[in-house]
Amino acid sequence: MKVLRLFKALSMVDEKWVEEAWDYRPPARKHRPALYGLAAAACCTLFCAFGFFYLVTGGFHGFGSAAPEESPAESMAEGGEVSEDVAADNGSDGVSYLSYAGPVLPLTVLEQDTPITAAREMTWDVSSDQSQARYADAYTLTNPTAQAVTVTALYPFAGNFRDLTDQQPSITADGQTVTPQLHPGAYAGSFTGTGDGHPGTCNLLEPSSWEDYAALLEDGSYVSAALAGMDLPQTPVVVYDSSDLSTPSPDQELVVSCTYDSDVTTLLSYDFSGGNWDETNTWRQYGGRAVADGCPTLIVVGEDITSYSLLDGYGLDAPEMTGVTGQVVQRETTLGEALEELCEAYLAHQMPGEEAWADAVSLSDFTAAAAQLLMDYGPLSLSPVERYALGRLDELIAEAASVSRVFYLSFPVTIPAGGSVTVTAAGQKAASFDFPGTGGPYEGTQSYELAATLGSSLAFTSQTSRLLRDDDTVLTRDDYGFSAAGEAVSLDGRPCYSFTIQ
Repeated sequence: MKVLRLFKALSMVDEKWVEEAWDYRPPARKHRPALYGLAAAACCTLFCAFGFFYLVTGGFHGFGSAAPEESPAESMAEGGEVSEDVAADNGSDGVSYLSYAGPVLPLTVLEQDTPITAAREMTWDVSSDQSQARYADAYTLTNPTAQAVTVTALYPFAGNFRDLTDQQPSITADGQTVTPQLHPGAYAGSFTGTGDGHPGTCNLLEPSSWEDYAALLEDGSYVSAALAGMDLPQTPVVVYDSSDLSTPSPDQELVVSCTYDSDVTTLLSYDFSGGNWDETNTWRQYGGRAVADGCPTLIVVGEDITSYSLLDGYGLDAPEMTGVTGQVVQRETTLGEALEELCEAYLAHQMPGEEAWADAVSLSDFTAAAAQLLMDYGPLSLSPVERYALGRLDELIAEAASVSRVFYLSFPVTIPAGGSVTVTAAGQKAASFDFPGTGGPYEGTQSYELAATLGSSLAFTSQTSRLLRDDDTVLTRDDYGFSAAGEAVSLDGRPCYSFTIQ
């Protein structure tokens, strides 16, 4: 590790700018939400400092997809009864929601060609809260052989890190609590253009239907990658940490300016709010107000930058900053370690009221998810997307927390010879819906989906489902043929079922 004496051309810079960095670890820094996360009604935010339009669809899962031609309200049934029209509406094709929660996915096992069979009974309960459904997804696993069989059970669920505490179900085996291991999968969606027909990769394209999850899980590669995990990149990097920065005026913007060779150097940044660069990629500037708890960070991958200076404004002719105090440290580490430090800072400094989810998330899991997003789609990827082209790690890390993915809960189950074990996943499922005031055809309704066999290697002997609801619950769509009495109904072999209430 080495220390670089920065700003040696600035005669007024105090010597405390230069700190020994042998045991240096950057201080915790407060996360400020990415500017483009403030979605307007058109899901478009202008990142003024970069002069770049960032159109956002990440919050509205499935936004912009084709809407169905009819509203489910046309076949409404009163008093908890199901009309003949609703009961005949069997299939979720054509249904698209502005906020899509994904289906409840079926249990599977890691082992192939196992003799185990499964009988599934799914119980939905919307009697207490229609904004989310409670569910108990029970599987009776039967072993017809003369020897005990142990399998690694995998229970998948669609979700994201930010809502993980609400989305992760509890697992029991014959009524006994099981402590499973959590395996986060990669981002489940892709990228798209600006929404007005222009191609590109500047926007998130999250899963918007059960078919998207079917395609994701079809060949088994997704679950294999989730179980294998993501090794943090060991690429050597040079990190420039700034801390305790203070300018003569609190409203004065401090600009870090550096020159580099883009053929051999990639720049990643964190905790800057503005930027400037030339089209030939020979220099770049990062700016923001100096705040007491801020710590702007520049990560250099490849050859080190050729110059580093503080300027009082943007542009190559901007004067050097004077009267600034604080410290800048240059240190060498790995990309994985640097990314883990930033993820730790992000989790530790959430907005008021949002701390609970960050406290419950595993730092190693979350860092691996951010690393995967960076290596798969960021500037270091073989196929980088426009959305992350600027290397702004604060935005990428924030999206690692919120994008859709499939998590897997793994745990061993031993089924005795000639016997059976009942495995139950119990939790709560958020509804798919259209946002109020958007005029969507499903506005004011809540929909829930059940995937019958997607991604499962189990041999099912039967699948049934029941719905528990209050008498005043209006069932506007029903693929199952639920009875008003809450009796179990047999599923008829379709890949996915849905019901909608109002």
